[in-house]
Amino acid sequence: MRINAIEMRNFMSHAHTRLNFPARGIVLLQGSNGSGKSAISEALSVAFWNKTLRGQGAGRGLSLWAGEKGSVEIQAAGLSVIRTARGKLVWAREGAEPVKFENGRKAQEALETAVGEHDVWSRVSVFSSQDASPFSTATDSERKRLLESLLGLSAFDAASDACRKDLRASAALLEAARAEVSVLEERVQGLEERSQAAPIPEPVWYKGKEVTLETAPAVVARLQKPWAAVSEASRRKGAAESAHEGATMAYARAEQALAAAEAHLAGARRGRCSVCGEPTTPSKLKALAEAHRSAQEALQRQEALRSELASAYAEAREALETARAARETASGVLAQVKAWKQAAEAVAAQRTTLAERLEDAQEELDAARLRVLTEGEIVAELEAADRVLSVGGVRSHILHRALGGIEAVANVWLARLAALGDYALRLSLKPYTEKARGGVKDAISMEVYGAGNGQGYRATSGGERRRIDVALMLALAEIAAARQPDKSAGTLFFDECFDTLDAEGREAVLEVLEEMAEQCCIVLITHVASWPRVEAQAVAHWRVEGGKVSVS
Repeated sequence: MRINAIEMRNFMSHAHTRLNFPARGIVLLQGSNGSGKSAISEALSVAFWNKTLRGQGAGRGLSLWAGEKGSVEIQAAGLSVIRTARGKLVWAREGAEPVKFENGRKAQEALETAVGEHDVWSRVSVFSSQDASPFSTATDSERKRLLESLLGLSAFDAASDACRKDLRASAALLEAARAEVSVLEERVQGLEERSQAAPIPEPVWYKGKEVTLETAPAVVARLQKPWAAVSEASRRKGAAESAHEGATMAYARAEQALAAAEAHLAGARRGRCSVCGEPTTPSKLKALAEAHRSAQEALQRQEALRSELASAYAEAREALETARAARETASGVLAQVKAWKQAAEAVAAQRTTLAERLEDAQEELDAARLRVLTEGEIVAELEAADRVLSVGGVRSHILHRALGGIEAVANVWLARLAALGDYALRLSLKPYTEKARGGVKDAISMEVYGAGNGQGYRATSGGERRRIDVALMLALAEIAAARQPDKSAGTLFFDECFDTLDAEGREAVLEVLEEMAEQCCIVLITHVASWPRVEAQAVAHWRVEGGKVSVS
């Protein structure tokens, strides 16, 4: 990150100090211990992250502020940031008005999105023997997290979190769809079993043929005909009976008429009329004989009619008995057919209802199975995306490749910083750490060759460690610079970086810093009162005493 200007008010030992930084070259910042030199880098740490280079909060308890009206204002590439003693933060992008946030936490989160993490900046841009923990002394896990942040791989975290959130939601939907399929499959199976188990009435036969629901109405109609036949036979019997009774009465009257004619004729034959007592004349006798003959004929006709109607009446009675017998025979069959028809219709209705419910359940089951397939595909895609976004995915591939580059660049710088003769330091960075009990874990380990007798970084001398620290910081700075739009490392702070170095080591480090200063701004902070070589090379020379900066 390139710093353009810093303005401090009542911050640490500075009442009011403003410093403008060049884009390139060495800035020499000299001053005795406690004069206020380190306040420059601390001001950046507090302004951007509200914490010190030690990682502690920048509250008044640390005595960073001299009064309630203290403030630090930073002008950086594309940013303007103001932090007050009360912790209030106001910042804006270049050429824009300050953004208003809901609260200080939101403002801080947005700012850190723009400037990155504090640990990355402090380990990549600030080298302080007292205040900053270099990459080499970090734990294996801290190194991994630092490099992920430096390479922008932390962006994968948000994507991975979102992916896993979607994965959990889709997995829940998939599980719910599977549960729904299970329930619907049981429902479909139950409906199928109920449909197959619906009671089927025993078959009924009529005239050698099995009655069906289609033929049942016609069979019932045929079986109901004897009732009409009985009615008709009963009607005919009644009519025949009435006719026979009428004929019997007419026959009786004819008998009476014949008896009267016979009596009248008998009296006339005795010579005198039995009715009027007068003597009988031949003509009158002849008339009475004719009347007698007519009465006999009438009686004969009534006899014949009565006999005929008696036969008709007997036939009608026999027909009625036959119809009644047929009705009795049909009655049992009709009752059986009607009962079968009612039961068959109930079973058919039940099966129709079950078939409709089965069809609906099958449609729901097909839809649920489709959801299972769809959600299964989504889950599979999200699982694949999660593997890509997770620690072991593409970010691991990027980190491993970048690690090889850091190792190579650090070893180049180490070769430049090494002492003369056969002295040669070399680093090996591995994307894993071997466990004491076997196996490995996902962390970055560092091995040192050429010093420390194989015991690692902490077994090396102070000068060797300082060379390793500087080489690693420069390598990380180059990685950070590669992510900047102008490919510049920005502004790097070296605070008393020459501690523990001998004269040869200081010269080697100076040569490296002079070369780096051609591409970025190097702020060299030292308590050395006179340093002719650096003073000659510096593009700016600041002296700090008692919190006041003089420019020479």
